[in-house]
Amino acid sequence: MTTATAEQPAIAPAMTSAEWAAKLIEALAPAADADGRLAETVSLADIARYVADGEPAGLPAALPARLGKQTKLFDLLICNSANHYPRTLDAAYAEVGTVDPAALVRWGEVVAAALENAYLWKGALQVPARANWASALIHQMLGWSRLWPERPLFRKITSAMFERALVADGLDPSTLVVAAVATPLEHHKHAESCARSVGALCDFGEALLRYADLVLPHLAPAGAEQRLHVLALLAPLTSDCLKPFAAPLAELACASSKQVSAQAQSLVWRVIDEALPTLREIARSAKPDQRLQALRFLDDIARRRDDAALHEFARDTARADKAASVQALLGEWDARDATVQEGPVNAYTVPVVTWAVPDDASLAALLDDFWREVDTGIEQANARIAIEAHRAPVMTAATREQLRGYLVAAEPSPASTVKLHHVAEKVVYTALERLPERDGVSPVLLLKLYRYFGLLINPSGWLMYQATGAIERLRRRTGRPAMLEYALALTAMGATTGKLLDSFGNVRERPRAGDRSTEDLWPFFAHYLNAVTHELKWKVQNYPTADHSARFRALGLLPQVPPELVTWLLELALTGPKAQRGPAREVLARLPQRDGLVIAALTDGKADVRAAAAGWVRDLKLEAAVPALEKAAKTEKQEAAKGAQLETLIALGRSAAPFVDRKALAKDAEKAWAKGAGKELDWFDWDALPLVAWADTAQAVDPVLIRGMVIQAVKQKTPEPHALLRQYCAMFEPRSREALGQHLLDAWIAADTRPISADAAKRAAQESARNTHTFMTQYPQYYASSPQKDYTVEQLYEALLPKYLKQPVGTEIASKGILALAAACAGARAVPVVARYLKDYYGTRAAHCKALVAMLAWIPEPAAVQLLLAVGNRFRTKGIQEEAAQQVEALAERRGWSVAELADRTIPAAGFDETGTLTLSYGDREFVARLMPDLTIELKDETGKKISALPDPRKDDDEALAKESKKTWSDAKKAIKTVLAQQTERLYEALCTQREWTFEDWNRYLLQHPIVRHLVQRLVWAVVDGGETRATFRPLDDGSLTDADDNAVTVPDTARVRIAHEFTVPAELAERWQQHLSDYKVIPLFSLFGRGVYRLPAEKQHEQELKDFEGYVLPNFTLRSRVQKLGYARANHGESWFSEYEKPYRALGITAVIEFSGSSFPEENKPVALRSLKFERQEDGYTESLTLDQIPGLLLSECWQDLRQLAAESKGFDPDWATTCAT
Repeated sequence: MTTATAEQPAIAPAMTSAEWAAKLIEALAPAADADGRLAETVSLADIARYVADGEPAGLPAALPARLGKQTKLFDLLICNSANHYPRTLDAAYAEVGTVDPAALVRWGEVVAAALENAYLWKGALQVPARANWASALIHQMLGWSRLWPERPLFRKITSAMFERALVADGLDPSTLVVAAVATPLEHHKHAESCARSVGALCDFGEALLRYADLVLPHLAPAGAEQRLHVLALLAPLTSDCLKPFAAPLAELACASSKQVSAQAQSLVWRVIDEALPTLREIARSAKPDQRLQALRFLDDIARRRDDAALHEFARDTARADKAASVQALLGEWDARDATVQEGPVNAYTVPVVTWAVPDDASLAALLDDFWREVDTGIEQANARIAIEAHRAPVMTAATREQLRGYLVAAEPSPASTVKLHHVAEKVVYTALERLPERDGVSPVLLLKLYRYFGLLINPSGWLMYQATGAIERLRRRTGRPAMLEYALALTAMGATTGKLLDSFGNVRERPRAGDRSTEDLWPFFAHYLNAVTHELKWKVQNYPTADHSARFRALGLLPQVPPELVTWLLELALTGPKAQRGPAREVLARLPQRDGLVIAALTDGKADVRAAAAGWVRDLKLEAAVPALEKAAKTEKQEAAKGAQLETLIALGRSAAPFVDRKALAKDAEKAWAKGAGKELDWFDWDALPLVAWADTAQAVDPVLIRGMVIQAVKQKTPEPHALLRQYCAMFEPRSREALGQHLLDAWIAADTRPISADAAKRAAQESARNTHTFMTQYPQYYASSPQKDYTVEQLYEALLPKYLKQPVGTEIASKGILALAAACAGARAVPVVARYLKDYYGTRAAHCKALVAMLAWIPEPAAVQLLLAVGNRFRTKGIQEEAAQQVEALAERRGWSVAELADRTIPAAGFDETGTLTLSYGDREFVARLMPDLTIELKDETGKKISALPDPRKDDDEALAKESKKTWSDAKKAIKTVLAQQTERLYEALCTQREWTFEDWNRYLLQHPIVRHLVQRLVWAVVDGGETRATFRPLDDGSLTDADDNAVTVPDTARVRIAHEFTVPAELAERWQQHLSDYKVIPLFSLFGRGVYRLPAEKQHEQELKDFEGYVLPNFTLRSRVQKLGYARANHGESWFSEYEKPYRALGITAVIEFSGSSFPEENKPVALRSLKFERQEDGYTESLTLDQIPGLLLSECWQDLRQLAAESKGFDPDWATTCAT
């Protein structure tokens, strides 16, 4: 270990400074003019002279002003730091390690100066101002290319090289190395990026060793983000390079941040012997949380190393610890040890790969055919190439002999591989692709062929899809190779474990036909269990909200849950990130002791664990947990935990009443009010709270109690009310309770959407108008079809001002917990308020919208459920749609129904009774509204006379009842409109997905519904058995059923029915029904007969898209209007361009996608062309394209008809559509 004053060994320059400068200038030439000048007073020769000998001395200082915005030079220098641009300086940088350090310093000064005007990284590292050239140069040399260490140049740019240059400039050689570790991330927005460039130097580990005593003080910073940054810099280092830093790494391994401790522990394992003394000391004398972490880590080390002494140390230390949380480790360990099963866990046989291919006639014939095809292919390809130098050379006899020798040798890798000409590469690929279908081809033979030609693993270490695809085709035909055999062979051929897991480590939720079986896969995951676990833990820690279920499913394939993972999985399942709890629980489902561990967690020392355990018991419907649950609920003091416990008791059929204490509620509320509301409720008007009464006594509830409940709800930070809160609110008198809930919702939304001042709005509108006018002037083509294209600044201002007058001044998302109390109290009046907010703020306040959606799921009103269903099925913002869909699924599960049953059983009746009548009372007078078959509402007064609206009340009327009736009448008209739209959409999706009902449910929830029955009567229904149509019928106004020939139909309650369609019934029957509907003047709710059907041709079954109408051109706004009427929505993934409209069919998990030539934002009414129809499925966070044979026939037919309808409304096919629609 040396200090910063150590001298670096000198390296004799292999290239003079002048020679190297000449190489630099050659690379910079594209940025200069014909005379070799970068600017009027700066030439390439000036820069070459300065780099070579330092003259003129003042050049760097003058460069920023002289070059100004020299974009060509800027782009050339910046592009050299990116991996996807031509790297013109690579040739010069290849020699950089052997040039005079002083020349490197001078080039660094030029780079820093030339980028001065747009020097994004300037000052990013805490280095002396004089050393800015070094931080600029290292980032310019490496930049994002640090992600590609396989490039040869990566090994040429070293820390030692920069250290020599720093010394040559009179600076401390440790400057960059120490700055990379020590610079706080908040110092500069690019501090982390520049530090990573230093850390990417191939000899960074050796540099840290040289300056270990200077680096050590910076290895344990205070903040978690900085700690993670330091750990990321240390992650690539070898064990030898990490040894001096074992003590601070051990401290980080015991940090309170799970993310920090997880990453630090992975590094500590590399220097475990050096770190153990520090870990032992932390376990004895640090803070309780650190002691807890240290003992858990030591126990893990003891188990993995089978170290009995360390095992006893951990238990003895925990037993002697005074902290209850540390002593609880003993129970945790005992519970884990109880899960250890007798005998070997997940035992499997490791296959032996036989590498030598039999040297027999079969191999000779195969090679003869292979080389014949390759030779012919190269000859034909060369014949099409005019320039001889571009043609591929023929395969030599030596190459053929080397291949044969490699194939028959008992070695996994060849002595050398063939570097194929790009023309020959395509030919070899084609020849290799045929081999999986040939008899006698073994996995080893195929792998060796791809390996020999360099087509198995690319330079970055990734498996090449052509090779893996060929092996997969061979496996499907022959059953080999088994997954573990395959992985071992690839490992022997040079594939890393990480790349194997990237290629094969994900397990589908829905296995496809031909996928590998569980029996084939689990030995692979058992063999690479440590790598699978390490990677999964890393992903969970670093990407806690991402979907890692595919990797969890890999663990779930193992016959037994690995004992060493039980504690981690249990912690994840209880209190891990929400996205990871479900997958972890699925893995633990195989653990025989799971139920006992869950029940034990009900008495854990942490409230969040107790609450999560109660929720898990509810999900498992674990009756055995009821006694422990009731006991826990009696003593529970924490509100959220008690709420979860009561939620579970209710779900298990027990009463929560014995655990609800009104006095305790009052006491807790008084405490909360006494402590103060907190800044989250600064906006709340406490005096405006409405009065609330108790349901049993009709006495007023103490306002302090309500105030305390508001404060407690906000502190819970969730818009979903737990069971205890709902039980308390159920004690309030219904009318006053609903008034309270509505007030809280209205108050929160009013505060959240409170607009900015008029003056601020005017200033913002004025600035936006000026900017828009400037943009319109510069780019008029984007506004050619806009009605505002000729607007002046003043006219734009007038158009924009209303939007800015509504712009909220701030946000109240921090107080979203108040919505939980609103949900527990509010009624149907809350639904349109939420709907309006979602409509107005879906694009700007997604978190707020999600909170309101979550709240809505707990309002026990049919209208609330139907709004949730509508948003979950189709909504313009994906995140809000997914939240609604999740809430719908949870609500259906709580009620014990499917989502479809929930939708049927919660259709609002808008106040109409089973006869379709709504009575509106004014006291002595009553008015009657009746829903008519044509879906209009007929309103009559007390004399039976038709009237168009309710009259104003007379003096002898009850004014309060009259006011309430008018509100009911207004709400009913709005509700009917909403119900008709929602149910029409639901019924059409039911047609496309061929949803079936039992006749009993269909009759009760649809035909007998006062509103929906009018929709049902406009459809034809089929009685089905095993998917086959047995009879068809249509409901009549009197509730009876008729067939197409007017015969009465009787259907048993147990029969299954679905909507009939010409796709599913014989053509003759479809014609009769079409005539029947015409005869009786019944307008179908949507087209059932006569639109036509599309049946997928056999040759297209394995295709992924239909292009029958590609090139049909129509105006963009026409397409948008028509496609939205068909129920499709723009598929916008956050880009400024989109080219797809999509329509989800959630019941099937399928999304139909209509692709067109595309449109940018803001949209123009330019010509666009239809392209294709395709179908997708979201799985494990990825979008999977489906083949057409995976789509139900009727759904495919209807979507194809949608595309045909769009084409019919176009201007027809344009053979030059690509050109027509390009601008």
